[in-house]
Amino acid sequence: MSKSTKKSQSYNEDILIALEKKYGVGKTFIRACIRGDRDGLLPDTISKEYKKADNAAKKAIEDKITNA
Repeated sequence: MSKSTKKSQSYNEDILIALEKKYGVGKTFIRACIRGDRDGLLPDTISKEYKKADNAAKKAIEDKITNA
């Protein structure tokens, strides 16, 4: 029998560090905000900001590869 495994989510470490410095909270709290485990204004702001930065990073990488 094959055993199903759950893949853990990986986050952009550079963005986590930047958000940690900006808001003065830990990486664990930031990850919980991104997953949606925390409620409130700050977690919503952190989650939106992470997603925006992550999309920008992915777009920059894609642009670099296509223009190379």
